[in-house]
Amino acid sequence: MGYSDSDRQGDSNEPIYLLSMNSVTQRYNRSKEEDNLLLNPMSEVKLWQMEAALLKQQLESLQETHRQVMGKELSSMGVEDLRKLENRLETSLKGIRSKKDEIFEEEIQDLTRKINGSRASAVNCLMDDTDRGLINLQLSQPHHGTHGIPET
Repeated sequence: MGYSDSDRQGDSNEPIYLLSMNSVTQRYNRSKEEDNLLLNPMSEVKLWQMEAALLKQQLESLQETHRQVMGKELSSMGVEDLRKLENRLETSLKGIRSKKDEIFEEEIQDLTRKINGSRASAVNCLMDDTDRGLINLQLSQPHHGTHGIPET
């Protein structure tokens, strides 16, 4: 199985077992170098220089990956690398859409609860108004005179 230059650099397009093996090997080598440097009086400076170089390499790799995800600097990628990038982007989009749908569903449920609460309040207000209306009607009914004819 052949790997592209980007696969050999340790980016996330490598099979997981290679990433793990590379990571273990790098940690072992770094630890071995750190142990050797600790015996040297200038070891701390060298240790920080190595750490800075490693961080710089990681930053450059992340920047390259970011540019590729943004659709820039794709000309150096082969068909297989482009396919892997496309699959990663599709997986990311599925996650984004799923989260968006979840948020929309929560908002719909919240609005439904608010609407139902408003309806219940409106019904209670109408019932209160109806009860007051009956009382007003009862209080404002015309009085009947002596012959059963309402007085005006």
